Amino acid sequence: SEVSPSPQGTRIAYTVDSSGYETYEIRILDAINNEIIETIENVAGSITWGKNENILYYTRHDKAHRPYQVFKHEIASGKSDTLIFQDDDNLFNVEVWRDL
Repeated sequence: SEVSPSPQGTRIAYTVDSSGYETYEIRILDAINNEIIETIENVAGSITWGKNENILYYTRHDKAHRPYQVFKHEIASGKSDTLIFQDDDNLFNVEVWRDL
């Protein structure tokens, strides 16, 4: 599981694996109201915030259960998540993080 507070500190994104198979659900918590405001299912578990608390990046698995794609999620936008990177070389796994 991973926990990541937003840059402004008013939201917290965290992953939950309820199956034990390392297939996660991302939950985005409004830290001020203590309410889950969004969930994203069937993710690989690596998450990081963009420059603000409205953008979250996360990874997805391929059929072999290897993290290989990075998606951009715009919170409360109603838009479909955008694929921004894909690595088809099965020798590598993909993760995301924010460099300060």
